[in-house]
Amino acid sequence: MATLPNSGQLKFSDIRSQFRPSDEQSGTISMGDYYRNKNVDGNGSIVGNGGIVSNIPTSGEIDMSNFRGTGHNITNNTTLQTLTNQALGFTYSQGTRSPADMIRNYLIVYAGAQNKPSNSTASNGIYNLTAGDKYVYLSQTSGSRNAARRLGNSNSTVGSRGYNSAESYNVMDNMTLNATYNGNVSGSTGYGRQGTFTHTNAVVNSGSGSSAGTLIFKNTQSVSDPGKGTAVAYVFDYRFMKKVFEDLGFTFRNTL
Repeated sequence: MATLPNSGQLKFSDIRSQFRPSDEQSGTISMGDYYRNKNVDGNGSIVGNGGIVSNIPTSGEIDMSNFRGTGHNITNNTTLQTLTNQALGFTYSQGTRSPADMIRNYLIVYAGAQNKPSNSTASNGIYNLTAGDKYVYLSQTSGSRNAARRLGNSNSTVGSRGYNSAESYNVMDNMTLNATYNGNVSGSTGYGRQGTFTHTNAVVNSGSGSSAGTLIFKNTQSVSDPGKGTAVAYVFDYRFMKKVFEDLGFTFRNTL
């Protein structure tokens, strides 16, 4: 959506249309809900923490003038790396061949903190997610062969990349939002995936270890050395990314 005007008339309804998804366009506006990066009701913030929103305060006095010229300025060609300032954090895994069924080969949104990989250009790898709240993930997987990954704790699988010759984290990080959403593959660059999940802080068990958090992917399937392959996922406020997707003509899918 185009940004709000820098001059002229600005109505409360304009602010609501700019930041709320289509199913939240009725009812009264509470300006206190429009603080930047404020989690309103377990579905995330109305105004995210990135884009053209720096004039919107996180607390204290807030008025209509704070919203002039604001918007999310995200396009189909925005890269995952560019989105790091809007993400709540990310999770990363780099698999190993033996055994395939081990925590290292899983992509988990941890209950606590996770350090970013050493070759990451992203600035945030720390989570502060709330159990029971809803979130969105955007992911890329990497490897030299088409494969599948187990989705969450279910038996269903989604398209993925796996095996040897995995591209680096930085290559996946530079995939565009459009390519990530549509699962585009270029050589061994990656395979994009998008989904939603409710954070659980549950114990995730494998044949070799366990860890607490929400499981996004298990190890790769239908490929040689099924433990191998790299995966990264960025996590966002549900409501914020829902509005972004709506503006870009995308729809949510692959709910865990």
